[in-house]
Amino acid sequence: MHADAAVPEWRWGALAAVTFWEELSRDDREVIRHLERHEPGVIRHGVYKGTPTDLGKPIDLAAFPETEKLLPVIATGLPKLTAEYIPNMKPNRLWRSLPAAAPMGRSDFAGTEGFMDALDETWSSWMRDIRLGKSRLIVPETALESLGPGQGSRWDPTREVYEGLNLLAQPGQNQITEVQFAIRHAEHRASVDAELEAILRGAGYSAQTFGLAGEVAITATEVAAKERASVTTRGRKIGYTRPPVASALETLLMVDQAVFHSDVTPVKPDLDFGDYVGESVADLAQTAQLMLAAEAASVETRVQYVHPEWDDDQVKAEVARIMAEQPAMNVPGPDGGMGLTGPGTPPDQMPVDPTQDPNADPLAAYGG
Repeated sequence: MHADAAVPEWRWGALAAVTFWEELSRDDREVIRHLERHEPGVIRHGVYKGTPTDLGKPIDLAAFPETEKLLPVIATGLPKLTAEYIPNMKPNRLWRSLPAAAPMGRSDFAGTEGFMDALDETWSSWMRDIRLGKSRLIVPETALESLGPGQGSRWDPTREVYEGLNLLAQPGQNQITEVQFAIRHAEHRASVDAELEAILRGAGYSAQTFGLAGEVAITATEVAAKERASVTTRGRKIGYTRPPVASALETLLMVDQAVFHSDVTPVKPDLDFGDYVGESVADLAQTAQLMLAAEAASVETRVQYVHPEWDDDQVKAEVARIMAEQPAMNVPGPDGGMGLTGPGTPPDQMPVDPTQDPNADPLAAYGG
């Protein structure tokens, strides 16, 4: 439901109850509205017959097909609301001093209306230049074609051949004047771009997010740097969205258990949102290679980094496959770790047979 179709009630900054409404029918004198009120433990339905300005009196739910199967009161048995509020962005600058509306969110465009008016004026000026920029001709009266006595004269711009005109003019002088006003497209385009950037900046977004900075292939890190405002706004909106969505999912499980007698255990889930711009496989592989070269991450850590969408079982299975493909890494060392074998292996890294004398030559166990 959109916020303009709801009447919320707040208590200590939290949603305590809410009434949703919709119009079932309307004419000049009569409006039929359906109201759905959510309270802790109960949902109420009602149909009211009123006017465009008054709610009116309640009537039977069965009078309309949209509400005939609804009960006037539905007991949920839950200690919480079956409705959640997700604000778009906070705080609301206009309603911050009104207790009944202060918890409400605001539009992304709040505060940018002046720039929008300027953009509309600039665009209108640009269109006016295009209209005035149409080529026009000013011709002498003697160049007009007579339409007959009392019918006036006209000039045919599509005509290609004319006979010589008997004009009082100097030899070689053209009596037909072309009027062509300039279309100031560069100035208008620069003004439009500046106003658009101001609107987006006021809404909390970067111009590049909307393609105003050109299409250039860059890495995910560069995108995050150039679109810092958009990334920040996205993070704030995720912060506003995560708690109510998680609470709504928990409420669904509670309804499933209480109303439909399911054996599910209601749990508030953890929500995870994807990256703003995902890194390419080449970037991930390069970073994992640098981790390996720096000896700063295990095989499991590198697999998790390259495949963040995998669960623990998938990661462990992949680590096992990688280790199986590298048998030289699987020989136990003297300290219980993974030793190294093979041609060119330094003697101090060769595995030692525990049955031999600790002071003996470590190569003796291998025929060295």
